[in-house]
Amino acid sequence: MTRQSKGPFVEEGVELWRCAAGELVPKDMMWFPPSRHGRPYAYCRTHDVEVQARNRLRIPAQERTYTQGWIAQRPSIIKPPKPEAEMKIGYLDIETNGISKQDYSEIISWVIKTKNSDEMVSSIITEQDVLNDNDINDPMIRKDNRILCELSQALKQYDKIVTWFGAGFDIKALRTRFALLDIPFPSPWELIHEDLYFTAKYKYRITSNRLGYIAESFGCPIKKTQVSPKAWNLAIRGHHAACGYVLEHNKIDTLLLEWMDEVFKGQRRPKKAGL
Repeated sequence: MTRQSKGPFVEEGVELWRCAAGELVPKDMMWFPPSRHGRPYAYCRTHDVEVQARNRLRIPAQERTYTQGWIAQRPSIIKPPKPEAEMKIGYLDIETNGISKQDYSEIISWVIKTKNSDEMVSSIITEQDVLNDNDINDPMIRKDNRILCELSQALKQYDKIVTWFGAGFDIKALRTRFALLDIPFPSPWELIHEDLYFTAKYKYRITSNRLGYIAESFGCPIKKTQVSPKAWNLAIRGHHAACGYVLEHNKIDTLLLEWMDEVFKGQRRPKKAGL
């Protein structure tokens, strides 16, 4: 194997290269641009397909279509949001499997509490979901596929979603899991999002910006349950009692969110941005 001055590792005597589409292409049809990082790529002149040519490994491109929103494409005219008094507002909170990134961990549960209503929709993984995700040859974690499909449908019922540090965690985690499992996720023009964490951080000066601490500081009568590592560890395996504990913790967080939303009333900047 020899190395060209402006190109990838090329095996001597090989006249055909396999492109990302899986077809064999003559070597003279390939273009090898220089790489700044020493990781060369090959481009097929006729197919215009990027081919990763690293250590003689040809990886065919996986055929996937990532759904960016409920609507197939961005509408030509985006309607202005409704007045907040006419919106159906939901307080969203999720629980995940630890602090790993979402390509290595799944969503355990989610809850949406409707503002000024007792309505509360939720879903949590079950033992059956864990048993269904049993293909060792499938690199994707799929035990949360069912509950995320249910969340995709539930979000359609709301005009605005309120979270606590959702911009930094919840929404990013959901967007990642939805994309990896190819589940429709709302686009920015389809759903408004407001994050109360940043109101607490930039409008107030409190020792901790954690939801439970701030709610307690303002005298909220609702008390958070403790985060039990054992309960979360059992919940990811579908343990019935542990799932119940995690879901109850999840629901209390949405009640605290609604309570803090009333506390911050008048201090929040009108939010027009989407997810």
